[in-house]
Amino acid sequence: MDQNITSQNKQYKTTIISNFSIICLSSMEWDEVWTSKQHIMSLLSESNRVYYIERPVSIFALLRPSRWYKLKRWWRKYNRINEKLTIIYPPPIISRGSEFPFISYLFPFFNSLNTMILRRFIKSIKKDFGLEKFIFWSYEPYAGNLIPAIKPFVSVYHCVDDFSSYPGAAGKSLAAAEETLIKNSDIVLVVNKSLLASKTGLNMNTHIIPHGVDIAFLNEVAGSAELPVAKTKGLVFLCFTGTISELLDFKILKHILEERKNFRLFLIGPVAPRFISRFGSFREDLKGLLGTGRAFLLGKKDKKEIPGLLAKMDVCLIPYVLDYHIKNCFPTKMFEYLALGKPVVSVEIPVVREYESVIHIAEGKEQFLSSIDRALETAGDTALMERRKAVARDSTWITRVEQISRLITDHIMNAGK
Repeated sequence: MDQNITSQNKQYKTTIISNFSIICLSSMEWDEVWTSKQHIMSLLSESNRVYYIERPVSIFALLRPSRWYKLKRWWRKYNRINEKLTIIYPPPIISRGSEFPFISYLFPFFNSLNTMILRRFIKSIKKDFGLEKFIFWSYEPYAGNLIPAIKPFVSVYHCVDDFSSYPGAAGKSLAAAEETLIKNSDIVLVVNKSLLASKTGLNMNTHIIPHGVDIAFLNEVAGSAELPVAKTKGLVFLCFTGTISELLDFKILKHILEERKNFRLFLIGPVAPRFISRFGSFREDLKGLLGTGRAFLLGKKDKKEIPGLLAKMDVCLIPYVLDYHIKNCFPTKMFEYLALGKPVVSVEIPVVREYESVIHIAEGKEQFLSSIDRALETAGDTALMERRKAVARDSTWITRVEQISRLITDHIMNAGK
């Protein structure tokens, strides 16, 4: 297949790479809550052939019956969404080094076996689809030794988190594996300044590409989504969107509901499996929160429903526990909230601080509550609402894909490929 370095995407009036084959090793399933992986690959698939490999499951995770569906998918192997987008179901790997504490010490050995499994699998994909020149795009930090084996035309590592600080992660061993991936990649993409500082020394072709927002959030929202509570005079609707896990600061959430009886909190997203929790206590915290009768778990929603739900909210929240991992994250939901002009209250996260002109930032539960009160006072400030929307308009996923396309184009040109 001939590659055009860039082409005009008529629908979005932007310039992105086209006519490439892209094998993406993702850390998410396609039908999970959409994050950067699905948004970027969905847009790229409009002008390229994208082969999206879902997050491989480990044999230890298969001890849970709730994960057995992964075996059924593996047997199916492929799911063709359309002519240019294929979801690929990989075989189980041995271990991620995070299933049980003692396993982390064996991660280097397990990862060598994981690499062997995935190398053979990706070679079978190349054969099945006749891929000779392709871009290899990894969201998985342990894939460094795959690159020399599968010989991609261009290799991209998209680092969206400090993975070695994940709850239960294999720590130093995972960091060493990620270092190999960074050194072996042609292009490294990171989402914030702290990740840029830690990766640039390993690969000078490292660039910040912040998360973006779906263009759907910038359009007018009818707000037809249903809520379990009717909005009556005096009630204040708050929300959080994303996975419900131990990363949420339930002490903050409990405090604001105790102090303001007119607050109603809506949690929009799936509950994290017990298996990935460090302690499992967050489920008790969640149960207690829902037991107040003023918090509601709406569960996972189709991405098309999210704008309508957010349109009904008074204030949107980013209430994480401030640990090292969170301090290095980039909350995707931030731009989604801003795109609808909503007031946002967040804990102190460095990347959020960059947008403090349009976001209320708080330290501790008392300040978080007072920040919500201040945010409510801005409800009628149309100028501030427009400033929030303007930040989001400059941060669409389309813009991010265009930025990435320029980096890939530059690399190809400079490398004389």
